[in-house]
Amino acid sequence: MNLLPQSLLNKIGLVDSDLKPHNVVLTNYEEMTGKSLGVVEVELIVRSVSRTTMFMVVPSKVNFNVLLGSAFGATSEDCHMERR
Repeated sequence: MNLLPQSLLNKIGLVDSDLKPHNVVLTNYEEMTGKSLGVVEVELIVRSVSRTTMFMVVPSKVNFNVLLGSAFGATSEDCHMERR
């Protein structure tokens, strides 16, 4: 699962109306649950590989830019996002 904070939407040229509804319930490390605001697909470039990637958008009070699922094996320095 890939997470994108709502505050980053504008930085990549997207707005809340670009989100698609989704009904996944998220649980954090403190076992508190909440829903995502929706999902969005963006073109994600990691090193030399580009692929369309779905992100769950979460409320903005977070301390990260994006969280990538383990399938990527990348750091934030390796990534570049583009509006799809």
